[in-house]
Amino acid sequence: MAKLPGYSRAVGHWARRPDRIVALQQPAARMRVALEDKLITMGRPVGLWLAALLGDAGVVACTCTKGTTATAEAKCVSCFGTKRAPGFFRFGYETVHASSSAAAAGGYVLTSCVVDTTLKPNRVALAAGALTGTVLSPALVYSNPQAADWTTDLRAYRRDAAQTVAAEFSTDGVSWVALASINGTAKPSGTGTLRFRVTLIRTATTQESPSFEIVRARHAQPELLTVRMRRARPDLTVGTVLVMKTSVTEQVLRHAVLGRVAEHQSDRSWTAPLDLYTSSIAFGAVAARLADTGEGPHHFFRPLQGLDVDETYVISQIRYSEQAEGLFVSQSFDERRVQSGESPSLVW
Repeated sequence: MAKLPGYSRAVGHWARRPDRIVALQQPAARMRVALEDKLITMGRPVGLWLAALLGDAGVVACTCTKGTTATAEAKCVSCFGTKRAPGFFRFGYETVHASSSAAAAGGYVLTSCVVDTTLKPNRVALAAGALTGTVLSPALVYSNPQAADWTTDLRAYRRDAAQTVAAEFSTDGVSWVALASINGTAKPSGTGTLRFRVTLIRTATTQESPSFEIVRARHAQPELLTVRMRRARPDLTVGTVLVMKTSVTEQVLRHAVLGRVAEHQSDRSWTAPLDLYTSSIAFGAVAARLADTGEGPHHFFRPLQGLDVDETYVISQIRYSEQAEGLFVSQSFDERRVQSGESPSLVW
């Protein structure tokens, strides 16, 4: 018996509960597993940076935002145009940060220093008449159970070669160690709190003050690497995301001078839901997708291998594949190589 009148050969499926066959065969799950296996065996390893959101821990509104236009400074090293300090977080890493924007919001101890509001972003500078001063952050929570090494980034400005800007850290608020020695005997390991102290020094009060903008420290989180990735690709570093190119897209155009032209569209790549790479994201959680609804610059990635290693590629036009029973299978996106000097190329 045909389901459509006049089409006797289109018999379809006549089981009473065809949905049970789908549930038994799990086609969406099989599709996802097949795609993930393809990524694991042939994917390109990249480092991924995600734009910070105001709901993320420690993120504050950046003081570079213009009051009249509500736009951010594109090359601000506190937010990199996102309007939110510290701008970006590297996926698979924990980042601890202190900034002049956070100091402007309160909670910092400024000794012989003030938040200079004459320029945007508002940086911390020495008070009038002071030769030295300090910026002390509040206690910032960290978790480094496997004692992974830290990397650091200090953005501060000296107006004269004789001036000094020194950054230190402390895990107890009593003993202070130079930030450059963060992986020494006092390395922040296990769980605890971390404080930053930045000291500004000038040789004469007639000099323009040095200024402090932001300090960051981050470490990989190997404890969050999924079992599947650890077993299948032990050669990859923590925080690695695998991507692959999609099919090439071309559009045929009619040009007034050149005539018929086949234009190659922007490159597209795809990857799996992010819960493939880290156990910090629950299976099927919304956080597994590359959301692109926030203000400011997009997420971006940097290849870890190949001829364009460390080039920066911005992610945009993200598409999601959500199959039967709401199973998130894959996500694809346009990618554009960033030119030197664009804000994503400046991100640490």
